[in-house]
Amino acid sequence: MGYSGIFKSDMRIIINRITENKIEGQDGAIEAFKEYLQSVSQLGPYNKKEWKNEWTTTVYEFGLLFQDRDSKKFLDAINALISQTNDSSIQEVLKFIESEILFNQFTKDQQLEHFNGLVKEFPNNFEFRHSYANILHAEEKVLSAIEYLEPIVKNSENPTFSQSLMSVYLDYVNYLFAENRFDEAEGFINSIIAKDLFTDAFHFKNRLNDAKRRIQDHKIINERIETSSKEIDRRTEEKFDQERKKTIEILALFSVVITFILTSVSVIKVFTFKEAISFMIAFGLTLLLFLIGASCIASPLKQSRSEDVRIWFGGFTLVCLLTIMASIWAV
Repeated sequence: MGYSGIFKSDMRIIINRITENKIEGQDGAIEAFKEYLQSVSQLGPYNKKEWKNEWTTTVYEFGLLFQDRDSKKFLDAINALISQTNDSSIQEVLKFIESEILFNQFTKDQQLEHFNGLVKEFPNNFEFRHSYANILHAEEKVLSAIEYLEPIVKNSENPTFSQSLMSVYLDYVNYLFAENRFDEAEGFINSIIAKDLFTDAFHFKNRLNDAKRRIQDHKIINERIETSSKEIDRRTEEKFDQERKKTIEILALFSVVITFILTSVSVIKVFTFKEAISFMIAFGLTLLLFLIGASCIASPLKQSRSEDVRIWFGGFTLVCLLTIMASIWAV
C-alpha cells in the first residue's frame, strides 16, 4: 500500500481524543484506534522512504501519552490483530506502534530485553535499532549505542536519528572531558567529522567544532594551571630550603658561641693570661672557620668561588690562625 498522509492525520485525531479524555464510545479514541490499525498495518515493512519521519514522530508522541495512562485496551487492540496474521510486514508495523507504548511503561531492564528481541526479529528496521540505541544510551552504554546508531544515520536522512547520534557523541565527549582526557576527546571529534555522516553537515559540524574549541580552551587552561602549580611548588620548595639553611646556620652560630664560651672558661683556669689570650684567639678563629664551612654547606655557592666573600674571608681567617699557631709554637 505504501505511505499515506492520513496515517499522520488520523493518529493526530486519536492523540487529541486521548488528551481530551474521550476514550470509550463510538467516537472515542479506542474505536478510532482499532480502525486506524486496520489501515496503517498495510504500510508494509520498514522502508526509509515509506516510513516517513512525520508519521514516526507522531507515533512517538502517541506513545508518550501512556507514561501516566492505562494502555491495556490499546495494547489489546494491537495484539488482537497480531494474533490474526502471520504476515511479518503487518506485524512489524503493529509492533512498532506497540513498542512506543511499552517504551514509556517498561522498566530499563524490560526495555533492553524487549527491544533487543525486536532488533533481532526485524534487523533492518531502523526504528527498532534507534529505540534500542536510546535505551543503551540511557544505561550509559555509550559506545554500544554509537555502534547501533551510526549505520542507520549513514543510510537514512531521518533527522531524529541524526539528533540522537549527535546527543550520544556529545555525551561521550563530555565524559572524556570530565575525565580530563582532552587529547582523546579531540581525536574522537576529529574521527566523527571525518566520517561525514550527517546530511545537515553545517549544523552538526558547528556543534562538533564548538565542542572541539571548548576542549582546546580547557587544555590551555589546564596547562596554565599546571604551570602555575609547578611554579608555586618551586617557590614553596625554595622558601622551605632557605628556611632550612637559615636554621642550620643559626644552630651552627649558637654552637660556636657556646663552645667558645665554655672553652674560654677552661683555658683561663689552666694557662697564663697571655697564653690564654693566644689560645682563645686561635680557638675562636678555628670556630669561625667551622662556621664559614657550615654556611657553605647549608648555602652552596651560586656564583664562582672567586666571587664568594665567604671564600676570601675563610682564607684570611685561616692565614691568621696559622700565624697565631706558629707564634704559639715558637714560644
